[in-house]
Amino acid sequence: GCGDGVLLRQIYSYVRSRTVRGTCLAEFPLTMIGVDSDAAARKETARNLTEAGVPHLVVVGDICDPLS
Repeated sequence: GCGDGVLLRQIYSYVRSRTVRGTCLAEFPLTMIGVDSDAAARKETARNLTEAGVPHLVVVGDICDPLS
């Protein structure tokens, strides 16, 4: 799952600052999606991404069981 969202924040930062894709985020926004079955992890992910100004969506799910 997404854990505390730190990896998602780092990926977004990398894309924004070091890729061609990052130069057109205003035109073509990038939304990071956190998936975790644990409510505390989802809450922490949302907090971390919000504080960093990262557009995101956090949902309930199990990455080991995508049909759940």
